[in-house]
Amino acid sequence: MLEVVLNPIPGHEGRGRRVAYLRELRGRDELDLAGLDPASLSEMLSNLLVDVPGAAIGPGRLSTASVGDRDLLVAALYAGCFGDAVVSEVRCTACAGPFEVRFSLAEEIAIATRAADEATQREPAAGPDADGFYRLPSGVVFRLPTVADERELLAVPAEERRQSLLARCVRTSGGGELDADAIERAMAARDPGASPDIAVPCALCGAPQTIELEIVGFFLAAVARETPLLAREIHALASAYRWSFQEIAGLSRRQRHAQVELIELEREAAGGALS
Repeated sequence: MLEVVLNPIPGHEGRGRRVAYLRELRGRDELDLAGLDPASLSEMLSNLLVDVPGAAIGPGRLSTASVGDRDLLVAALYAGCFGDAVVSEVRCTACAGPFEVRFSLAEEIAIATRAADEATQREPAAGPDADGFYRLPSGVVFRLPTVADERELLAVPAEERRQSLLARCVRTSGGGELDADAIERAMAARDPGASPDIAVPCALCGAPQTIELEIVGFFLAAVARETPLLAREIHALASAYRWSFQEIAGLSRRQRHAQVELIELEREAAGGALS
C-alpha cells in the first residue's frame, strides 16, 4: 500500500499531514489502464484508493479532490511502478530536432511545492472556510478546481474552458472586475501538483525552452509501453505454473515480477532464458 502525502491546507498545517492511500496495481488494473485516456484515469484511480482511518481522500471520493491532489496520487503511483526517474523525448522549439530529457519526479515536485509556498506569500488569501472557499484582498471568493470540474470542462470548447472554470470556481467577484490571471495564480499557489513546467536546454542546439511535466499523460504512456511485457509475463506464469489468467491478473506487479524472475533464473540455469 502506498502512502501519499497531499497538499497541506493553508492555516491547517498544525492538524498534521494530509495523506491518502493507494493499493498496488494488479495485472488487471494495468490491462485496463493501457486503454484509457487521461480523462478516464481519475475513475480508475478512485478504485485504487484504500479506506484507511484519517485518509483525506477515500474510495469513491476522488471527484471532489483538487486537481493538484489527484496529480500527486498519480505521481506516487508512477514512482511506485516505474521509479523516480522520468525520461521523455521532446522536440526542440528552435531547431525542431528530437532530444531526450531526464529528471527526478521527486525533485521536480519539491521544486514546484517550494515555488507554490513562495507564491502563496505573494498572493495572500484568507481561508479556506468550511466550504473550501478562499477570499482574495480584492474581495474575490474562489475555490480550487476539482477532478469533477476538470471532467466537465472536457465537454466545453477549448477556447471557452478558462472562462467556464472561473464561472464554476468563483463565487463572487467582490464587486470589481475579475482578474483571471490573479485568480489562477492564487489557485495554483494553493494546489501545487505534479505537472510543473521544467526549463531545459535543447541537447542539440542549446536553445532554452520549457516543457510541461503532464504526469497523467506520462503515467498512461509508461503503462502502455509495458503492455507487451505484461502479456509475456502472463504467458510465462501460465506456462510455468498452469495458473489461470484471472489468477495471474490478480497478482500485484511486485508479486508478478518476483515470480517471473524466479522462472527466468531457473530457465537460465537450465540453459534456456525466458523469451
